[in-house]
Amino acid sequence: MLRKMSKQVGGVCVLIALLGMPVSAGMSKGLNLSTSYNNNILRDSDSQGDYITQLKGSVGWGFRSARSYTQFYYSGTGYMFAEVGSRSFALNGFGASYVRQLAHGKRLDVGSFASVRLDRSGYEVYDNAEWKNYVAFRMYLPARVMLHTGYTVQLRNYWRMDARNYSDHSAFAQASKLFSTQTLVRGEVGYGFKHHADSEGQLVLGLEISQPLAQNTSLNMRYERRLNTHANVFGENLLDQDIDMLNNRYDYNGQVWSAKLTQQLSNSRKLVIAGGFDVRSYQTLTTLAWRGEPLFADELRKDKNPYLSVAFETPLRNRVQARFVYDFESNKSNDNFFNFNKRNSLSVDLGLTF
Repeated sequence: MLRKMSKQVGGVCVLIALLGMPVSAGMSKGLNLSTSYNNNILRDSDSQGDYITQLKGSVGWGFRSARSYTQFYYSGTGYMFAEVGSRSFALNGFGASYVRQLAHGKRLDVGSFASVRLDRSGYEVYDNAEWKNYVAFRMYLPARVMLHTGYTVQLRNYWRMDARNYSDHSAFAQASKLFSTQTLVRGEVGYGFKHHADSEGQLVLGLEISQPLAQNTSLNMRYERRLNTHANVFGENLLDQDIDMLNNRYDYNGQVWSAKLTQQLSNSRKLVIAGGFDVRSYQTLTTLAWRGEPLFADELRKDKNPYLSVAFETPLRNRVQARFVYDFESNKSNDNFFNFNKRNSLSVDLGLTF
C-alpha cells in the first residue's frame, strides 16, 4: 500500500523538485498547501468527518508575442485523508493554452488538458484518464455590451469500469451590459450533452447582476435554472465527478438563488461572504429504491440545500498568500441517506508563487 501511495504522489514530488530550479525567462511556478476539516465529508446522514490535506503545484512555460500568449504547463495535486487514508489519491496532468488578441477588442482562447487520477487500494474503481479541450471567443459590441461564447468537450475513461466511460459536451453564450451606474447585467444560456451507455442533456439559463455599493464594496446576485431535455432517469451515475459524491449535474432539474458580497479591505486583503439556496429535483432513484424497495414516482430524490461561505484573503509574507474559509450547509431531502442538518468545514490555504 505504501509503495502504491508513493507512485500516486510521485508526480507531486517531481514537481516540488522542479520548484527548486532557478526561474528562467518565461517560466512560472506555484505551490499551494491547503488543510481543512469537514464534519461530513460525504454529504450524507452518516456525518463522517475527516481532515484533508491538499498539496498542489504547477510549472508553466510561457511565450508572449505582441498579440498572443502561449503556455505549456504541468499540474500535480495530492489529496490526503487523515481518518480514512485509503481514500487518498493524486491527480497529475499536462496542458497547453493559447490566447490571441484580435482586432477591435476581440479575443480567442483555446486550451487542452490531459490528466490521470490514481487511487489507493480499495478505491481503484475511481482511477481514470481524462482529456479536456475548450475554445472560447469574446467581443465588445456598441453600448458597452460584451458577448462571450465557448465550447468544451471532456473525455473520461475509467479503465477498471468501461461502462462509466463518457464524453461530455457543453456550449454557452453570455451577453453582458454595463450601465452608467456601474451596474453589470449578464444573461447566459448553456447546453450540455453527455454521451455514455445512455445519453443525457441539460439546458442551463442564468441571470446575474453585479453592483458596486461603495468604493471598495460590491454585491453580486445570480439566479440559475437547470432543465433536463432528456435523461437516463433510472441510472445511478455514481462516478462522474472527481470527488466521490453521488451528485451528477445531469441527474436533476433545479434552480439556484445566490449572492456574494465582496469587501476590499486594502490593496491586498479581501473579505468575501457568499450564500445561496439550491433546489434539486433528481432524475435518479432514492437509495431505498436501489435496495430493492417497490418503485413509486415519489421515490425520485428531491433536495433543498441552503449554504453559506465566509472567506478572508491576506498576504503573509512576500509571495505568500493566505486564505481562510468557513463553509456551512444543510440538506433537506426526501432520501434519508442524504438528509443532514449541519455540515461545517474550516480550511486554510497557503499559496506560494515564484
